[in-house]
Amino acid sequence: MADQLDRCVEEWTNDLVRSAPLAVRAIKEATLASLDMPFEEAFTARYTWEEKRRDSDDAVEGPRAFAEKRDPVWSGR
Repeated sequence: MADQLDRCVEEWTNDLVRSAPLAVRAIKEATLASLDMPFEEAFTARYTWEEKRRDSDDAVEGPRAFAEKRDPVWSGR
């Protein structure tokens, strides 16, 4: 069982490392900011880093890389 946990954690951290930095930052901000919000408010709140991510070059790169069946190259811009 411990070996399954280690493998699961390794897979999860590898996915996180490959993720777009702006997306990770946006998720972290939204999670921490919404901890004490009612559910509906958390889903309608504005999050600065999500707005930056949404308007970034990386927001174009992710779907483009997926469509081209290649790994994305994140710029953080």
